[in-house]
Amino acid sequence: MDPVTGAILGIVQGATEFLPISSSGHLVVAGHLLKTDVGAEEGSWAAVAVLLHLGTLAAVVLYYRRDLRDMLLALFRRGASRGQEQHRGPAAARRLLALIVVGTVPAALAGLGLERPLEHLFDPRHVGLVGTFLLVSGGLVYLAARLQVVDTAAEAMSWWDALLIGIGQACALVPGVSRSGATIAVGRACGLGDEAAPRFAFLLSVPAILGGTIVELDSLRSLDMADISSYAVGFIAAMLSGIVAIHIVIRTLQQRRFYIFAVYCWLLGGVLLLAELL
Repeated sequence: MDPVTGAILGIVQGATEFLPISSSGHLVVAGHLLKTDVGAEEGSWAAVAVLLHLGTLAAVVLYYRRDLRDMLLALFRRGASRGQEQHRGPAAARRLLALIVVGTVPAALAGLGLERPLEHLFDPRHVGLVGTFLLVSGGLVYLAARLQVVDTAAEAMSWWDALLIGIGQACALVPGVSRSGATIAVGRACGLGDEAAPRFAFLLSVPAILGGTIVELDSLRSLDMADISSYAVGFIAAMLSGIVAIHIVIRTLQQRRFYIFAVYCWLLGGVLLLAELL
């Protein structure tokens, strides 16, 4: 893999990981269009995907560094200070951390049971299947855009709500189903607002990406160390584009323009299905 390919894949991964248009689906499509040989050997395509996902992990850690810092510090603090708002302080941070743990359970269970069986779907030749699930993602995104919410804070949601959002995240194991689209849609259905829904969705991605990395550690052995510079370029590109994408998601929700991602998913899904038939 050359640096240009690494940069393209990194930008695609970083943007689509957080924009509700499916990062896994776009990686499959990008691999198909670029005719890259990263999937030529067993496990190598999965290894590149792991590195790019680590770039997006760095993006969400940087963007929500204060939330992550507060949750870590809250583990060693008790109670809340006087004058603190209801959804701020150590107690709120601990509850948010607990909700993230609950929301992580469905994806963890699904990953352990389905990661290997679904691995063949990431072959760049399976663009028709990706197209089908992009149509599904478009429906979820459109639902998220149309819902009228009560603007509940992430820390105030119920345990059941966190579990439902986690189930939405588990569905993203299938390429073409957007992790952010599914989790934001379910979050808004549970009453989370324009900032709270993506905030919880993206924080929830942290343990999911870490878990996926641990599961796929063996695949990293298939990487060609002669291409280390290309992998580094892909990682940095994924991180930078990921930060920009998080900001875009929040802004489009606030401006009531989130539906544009649904239109994009439907158009791309239709094109991929048509290409498969032809």
